[in-house]
Amino acid sequence: MKSANRGFTLIELMVTVAVVAILAAIAYPAYTSYLAKGNRSEALTELMRLAGIEEQYRLDHRTYTADLTKVGGSASSYTVAKGTFTISASAARDTLTLTATASSGQQQKDGSCAVLSIDETGHKAAKDSSGGVSDACW
Repeated sequence: MKSANRGFTLIELMVTVAVVAILAAIAYPAYTSYLAKGNRSEALTELMRLAGIEEQYRLDHRTYTADLTKVGGSASSYTVAKGTFTISASAARDTLTLTATASSGQQQKDGSCAVLSIDETGHKAAKDSSGGVSDACW
């Protein structure tokens, strides 16, 4: 009596490897884009949080502050979203601009939203990595 060999042929194995490679080639860019948008969302949340605290600071002290440690930041300029964005402030008595600048790795993944900012009037702006205005970030 002859026993049948059970297992995979080389052709079956190569077809499986090819299918997995095609799926990975499609899924990986989508995954990195998803991570970049998540990092951007965290930076936007931090900008909005700081803007609210800066307004409260202005009510209490009649001026804005560029020192983010006075409004709950860990330093004058600090990073969020696992180091992908750096938050900074530019302030005078009646003007404020909060800015989130993307790191080089984040710019490669999400170059259309390299610099995000909000001012004292609530105007939100975004610039791409070449300095042009981008509307799809906020």
